[in-house]
Amino acid sequence: MSALKKLMIKTVSRQTVLLLAEIRRKKMVSKIEEQQALLESVLKGQEFKVTRQRVTRDAAGAKVRHTVDRQVKAWWFAQGAGAAVFVQAKYGTKVIALSGAGNSVQVATVGDVAAVLSAIKDAVVAGELYNAISAVISARKVTKTRSVK
Repeated sequence: MSALKKLMIKTVSRQTVLLLAEIRRKKMVSKIEEQQALLESVLKGQEFKVTRQRVTRDAAGAKVRHTVDRQVKAWWFAQGAGAAVFVQAKYGTKVIALSGAGNSVQVATVGDVAAVLSAIKDAVVAGELYNAISAVISARKVTKTRSVK
């Protein structure tokens, strides 16, 4: 029993459920990391592939699991006469308002997008974009109402 007296023993309950803010933050960070990987492959001139598991049924009716490629759309695009590059952060398919001034960041070249993505990632981790993400989610939630006859 003297071996256990050397240890600091505490009563703790393990948190198994993530808070809603943590779930959204983790999802957004994973998508930003995916965009960073896409940017690296674009700058190297390589093809970028993301695979996911799909389950379908074969002719006999048995479930078959196979991998398929998933398309990843870039959050940056060139637009305008000077070919300026704009970066927009997205949650799902909706663009997030980065501040009250606008929803995109302008950079000179595609090579500068990496700094913008890391800054957005830092803002997400710090919780600065939580209200913007919540606004996007609440805008897409539509409740169905039934008309009373």
